[in-house]
Amino acid sequence: MKPRSGPVAVTVIILVAIGLSLLAIQLRASRAPPGIVLVSIDTLRADRVGAYGSSAGLTPNLDRLAATGVVFESAWTTAPLTVPAHASMLTGLLPPLHGLRTNARGHRLPAATARPYATVAEIFRRENYRTAAFVSASVLRGARTGLDAGFDVYDDVARAAPGALHDTERDGVETVTAALDWVNSDERPFFLWVHLFDPHTPYDAPPPWGAGSAHTNDVEGYDAEVRYADHALGLLRDGLNEAGLGDALIVVVSDHGEALGAHGEATHGYLLHEETLHVPFVISAPGLVAEGQRRREPVSVGDVAPTLVTLAGIALPPMMAGRPLFAGGSHREERVPYAESLYGYETSRWAQVFALRLGDQKIVDAGPRTLVFDLASGSPDTPLPPDAEVKRIVEEELRRIAGLPPLAPPAESDAEIAGGSYWSATARGDGILPRAENAALPSPYDRMDVARRMDAGRSQLSSGNAREAERTFREVIVSDPDNPQAHRWLARSLQALGDFSEAASVFRTAFTKGWRHTDCITKALYVGVRAASAGGSDEAELALSFLKTARGQDIRQDGPGFVFEALLLHRVGQTAEARRALDNARSEPETARLTKLIEGAEGVLR
Repeated sequence: MKPRSGPVAVTVIILVAIGLSLLAIQLRASRAPPGIVLVSIDTLRADRVGAYGSSAGLTPNLDRLAATGVVFESAWTTAPLTVPAHASMLTGLLPPLHGLRTNARGHRLPAATARPYATVAEIFRRENYRTAAFVSASVLRGARTGLDAGFDVYDDVARAAPGALHDTERDGVETVTAALDWVNSDERPFFLWVHLFDPHTPYDAPPPWGAGSAHTNDVEGYDAEVRYADHALGLLRDGLNEAGLGDALIVVVSDHGEALGAHGEATHGYLLHEETLHVPFVISAPGLVAEGQRRREPVSVGDVAPTLVTLAGIALPPMMAGRPLFAGGSHREERVPYAESLYGYETSRWAQVFALRLGDQKIVDAGPRTLVFDLASGSPDTPLPPDAEVKRIVEEELRRIAGLPPLAPPAESDAEIAGGSYWSATARGDGILPRAENAALPSPYDRMDVARRMDAGRSQLSSGNAREAERTFREVIVSDPDNPQAHRWLARSLQALGDFSEAASVFRTAFTKGWRHTDCITKALYVGVRAASAGGSDEAELALSFLKTARGQDIRQDGPGFVFEALLLHRVGQTAEARRALDNARSEPETARLTKLIEGAEGVLR
């Protein structure tokens, strides 16, 4: 009899294919850990960790975890700022490619349908993992960053109040407790991100770990917070063990370090020295990664996502620029970690800063200064004279990476006007300046005295010493006249003193110096209303003229800004225009503050 062929043979092939696919899934499931946990400890310096040589005993839990896995001795962040560094961890991309280059309000990751890459949470969710994030600070709110993409649960904290000097923060133990409750709610495999913010300023760990209110900005207070964050990590590991998840894959990494006064930098964000670039990076994966390894090759926080994906047995997406640290001998390939800081430019109009690490050599393009450091020497913080090859690397390779366009344009975030631990960005400064233009700006490496005085002035203002703050910011402006933040905070000091006319003028100056932001418009209009109400005959006209200029530069208004515009128009007798401005305010997203402002303006316009 003639053998059967056609449909029956096709059916056999399909059944074999299905069987092989199921076998592959089963094999991957047998290799993959039941839980994959990413712990990011904000602002943790590597040199505070015992596994990195510290003898202070601050991190016993992290040290025990390190002993069960791999310590990457030479890990760098991609930026000494919370948002861009975490974006690199979760996407495997450098800041130029994911587009979140500072903590600035106004930008977030685009929606999944608007970008060609996936976040690590999206990848795990597609593979039927349940996913959750528990973050401890408002700077990482999902609504403002887009980092909630791919998470079934994104448990964040409330936004900071307008004008607050620090981000809203959740105690690390509270964050861990919430995370463990979620872990125990279901037995399916999971991907969990736990963010601990405790070592970030202000340093105020609770008793018995805390150093007390006298140490909220010093080394003793910082070390107490490191000890407390390690305590929270220990509780997390204990909870996983109690849940039968002692074989979970755990990565502990920091987004950046803390300068603690080194090189004149009080905290972080401006400079690319090792105190803020060098971060702890530890991986423990029982059954997947051999215990007790120490690897010295340079790696990046951008390697976190691809490493997690490959250790789970998932094919690596092609768009990830980071590399898996345990795949195909890739750890032997030469890595060239990249880092940047646009913070000084966006806040103070200082030069943009970029760095590459070539083995033990660090090359920094700091505007008018080119710096070279030998990280293996006895003086790793002492710059060496740049030679011709260094200059070539800066002009060609470093600038090429810095100027890469984002894989997808960042999306608009919610237009919150809130405080935070960082100076607010003056404008959305995604663009990289031409090298000659950047070199014409002051280098942040020469401006840390100004940064310290500005921090002092802001603290004086928050403590109710507006007159001292005014003097401080006037002194800063003498030495750094083009700094928009100095003008901004001088205006706020004058506003607190009741000098609304000069405050309005200085807010307008801050705009011309570079603080081109909705918040600047709203504040300038508000104090313009106050100045006009106090009898300033020309204040309303000046404020409205400023508003016309701002609109000409494509800076939109928010709801309160429309209300203040209506009041100014009413004052100069433009009643119909005033009512239209108030209608514009009503069309903005409703908030309790906006509703109250509209009701007050309606009473004036009647």
